Amino acid sequence: MTTQTDPATLTDLLRLAVQRDGARPFITYYDDATGERTELSLTTFQNWVAKTSNYLRDELDLGSGSAVGVALPLHWLTAVWLSACWSVGAVPVIDPADDEVLDAAVIGPRRVEHDHGLLPMANDVVAVSLAPLAASFGRLGVALPDGVRDYTDEVRVHGDQFDASALPSPDDPALCVMDRTWTHNELVHAVTALTTRFGIDQHARLMTTQGLDGLDPIDAILAAFVTPLVVDGSVVMCVNADPSGLTERADAEHVTAWAQPPSVPAP
Repeated sequence: MTTQTDPATLTDLLRLAVQRDGARPFITYYDDATGERTELSLTTFQNWVAKTSNYLRDELDLGSGSAVGVALPLHWLTAVWLSACWSVGAVPVIDPADDEVLDAAVIGPRRVEHDHGLLPMANDVVAVSLAPLAASFGRLGVALPDGVRDYTDEVRVHGDQFDASALPSPDDPALCVMDRTWTHNELVHAVTALTTRFGIDQHARLMTTQGLDGLDPIDAILAAFVTPLVVDGSVVMCVNADPSGLTERADAEHVTAWAQPPSVPAP
């Protein structure tokens, strides 16, 4: 658990976790609708974050204070985008309103397929296919609306090392959710209170099925993206989860904590 002498930004927590043991699993992602299982070590995750950070800075001209709309479901690439925003000092805005003006926005396949006329109001709109193996829309043969960028086609050319011109501070904004802005320090302390209350230990391996489309997406973000960083642990993300298989999966994945609100029963 973090202490008063520990770094209190999520960027620092990821960097230190990679330094301690970059080879260990960090995110294990399941989609029961497709049968996908993707596992990322801390180092692999950090490489994706670095590539995306370079992309945000060099291609989209984003930096400290930039507002980035994030309209993605629970996914390992959602964690990448949040972490990359933190690296460049940008503020992720979760599911922004249609009339909110943004510096950039990232959308998923559902928005591409069904909402061509309702794209975010942003200088740049980037689409992520969320397909297995991080396939691009181009590789999948899906045409994007005019002016929308294909993330996984564009990000691959960027370097997997990122040198930030300035690191965020604990009191810098880290997230905007449902009209509330959270600082890095507030997110870290929200997790500290949660882990104390529910007995989530340091180095815990968490399982979560929470989605970002619920009544309070901050719960899902804390469970899937922030808590693993704060406790120096890992997470098993399950989307479209088949409840009948969660107990067996938890055993197979050596899950030690069920990262759900108390109203949701553990498997």
